[in-house]
Amino acid sequence: MDERRWDEASSDPETGPFHPIALRVLDHAGRMTNQVFSTETFMVEFEYELDEDVTGLRVGIYLTTSRGEPVFTSFDTDDSKVFESNTIRQKGRRVSRCKFPPNLLNEGRFVLGVNASSFRIRSYFTDEHALSFIVDGTGAPGSHWPEQRRGPMRPALEWEISEVVV
Repeated sequence: MDERRWDEASSDPETGPFHPIALRVLDHAGRMTNQVFSTETFMVEFEYELDEDVTGLRVGIYLTTSRGEPVFTSFDTDDSKVFESNTIRQKGRRVSRCKFPPNLLNEGRFVLGVNASSFRIRSYFTDEHALSFIVDGTGAPGSHWPEQRRGPMRPALEWEISEVVV
């Protein structure tokens, strides 16, 4: 499934003024997909509607492995400058996008959860198992070695090899 949609009929009145519309994974070219390459940038896009202005709203994702192991949580207002410029989110249709850099995730299946809340004030919406996607590790750092890499992350870290002169 390339996209998870929530229709109005399934929307809980308790989530108001926040209403989820869709969650998507987009490849490096902006196309909806359920499989990305670990060596390429990709995005997660969460579309929603606000019935009224909301103060302090933060929209976020929970990334877990297919076995339920947490990988990370990130919110669209984690950067304080972004939070300051979006302290009051205006009524209307919105989308929050999270850009994943290349060479971050290891190959395998991952699960996206979503959350919308005003910190310590109100939780509007949570779906911890909203959408899953596959990361293809072809060409990933270290893929020339035959063994499978452990863990959900596979970052391209900078190493230096030098001679020690004694």
